[in-house]
Amino acid sequence: MSDDIKDSLNKLGYTPLWFEYNILTINQLNQQSITFDKSDDKNSEHYRYQTLLSYLKDKGKLTDKELDNFLTITFADNDKFMAGAATADIFKCIDLTDSQFQMLCEKIGYFGEWTQKLVANQKKFRGIE
Repeated sequence: MSDDIKDSLNKLGYTPLWFEYNILTINQLNQQSITFDKSDDKNSEHYRYQTLLSYLKDKGKLTDKELDNFLTITFADNDKFMAGAATADIFKCIDLTDSQFQMLCEKIGYFGEWTQKLVANQKKFRGIE
């Protein structure tokens, strides 16, 4: 990995796992790095959130491994508010299997009490008591 790529990863708060899990591409990183340098928006979490949301919208469905990888990325992020929001977006963007839904409901509590209402609403939406 080149020093330029490492510098861009660090500047935007990414880790190499984002590449390994195919959530972030070199192209995206390069474009975001250029935008970051030219923009007044120096909140790196905005760029990571954009990447996570784009990934979810492009996928529509996730394998169990892809879901696990996504959660590994979000749980490790320094910005828990952004990471929690991106994890909550899974409910809106991904057609979850029953086991994936159950697992997500159990794990999303990591991000705080606000997730309890979200999980309750999602369970009602799925017809689960």
